[in-house]
Amino acid sequence: MIQCERLGLVFNRVHGNEELLKQAAQDMGLEVLGYIPQDESIAYYDLLGKPLMELTTSPGLAAVRNIVEKRIFAERFIDRLRG
Repeated sequence: MIQCERLGLVFNRVHGNEELLKQAAQDMGLEVLGYIPQDESIAYYDLLGKPLMELTTSPGLAAVRNIVEKRIFAERFIDRLRG
């Protein structure tokens, strides 16, 4: 059985209305970890079977990196506080 201390949502292919999505998550009692915008370059690379890490400028990939970095930093910080 997998156990999670924290649970949250990452919204993918967002075209706007972030406030509406945030409110829906709050109504379900879930934290919003981040939003990944609609990004045609990701769809194009996926279609070609190319690795996304080859993208040099991509709003979607930048959002994913930001979410991951924020989450990893937060988890490490919490672990340090707990000792």
